[in-house]
Amino acid sequence: MSSAADALSSLTPGSGGQTSGATSAQNQLAGNFDTFLKLLTTQLQYQDPLSPMDSNQFTQQLVQFAQVEQSISANKNLESLVGYSLANATSSAVSYIGRNVTAGGQTANLASSGSADWHYTLPVNASATTISIVDAAGKTVYSGQGALARGEHAFSWDGRTPSGERAPAGQYKIEIIAKDAGGNDLNVSPLIQGTVTSVDIENGSPFLNVGGLKLKLTDVMSVGPAPAGANANANGQT
Repeated sequence: MSSAADALSSLTPGSGGQTSGATSAQNQLAGNFDTFLKLLTTQLQYQDPLSPMDSNQFTQQLVQFAQVEQSISANKNLESLVGYSLANATSSAVSYIGRNVTAGGQTANLASSGSADWHYTLPVNASATTISIVDAAGKTVYSGQGALARGEHAFSWDGRTPSGERAPAGQYKIEIIAKDAGGNDLNVSPLIQGTVTSVDIENGSPFLNVGGLKLKLTDVMSVGPAPAGANANANGQT
């Protein structure tokens, strides 16, 4: 005869009866609880009166069942918290639509027309600054000189290669090498700026669409109003 513990086995981790989702698990638990009680009363009815079952066994089975129920309830509460967190994050992300954002990153998008734009800051005056643009295959498609003065600078690449042809639309990375007066490397971190046009949810996380690229909320360094006449296809960073 099956024991009451067998009814529990379908709810334990790794068993065949385990289902995904706290709600479906809770529904399954309710059905198994009825089976559990039937098996328990049957065991009591047909137990050997000369060798009754240990009452501790019944207690352990009840405790195990209660622990399963508590675990399911805890999972259901966690699912609710995750849902609330996603709703709050999405609401926050939606508030960025139409706003101009600045984020750290090397990658910008070059559309079929227009330019790819970056910003960078030199901590001190540089003796030499070299800017290279690299495509997705790692090939350098542009190389030129950058600013030398200390402070923030903007760099706009029109998409033209050394041959004068326009590079295909897509994502490109900027590499900046700057040297100080002593020939030492300067720490230069590229920035991108663009207008948020929409928000996507992927794998439970919101992403800002900026110029055809996706930007995490955690990558945003500053937020400002959209500039007058801002292009909806402003450039962005991954």
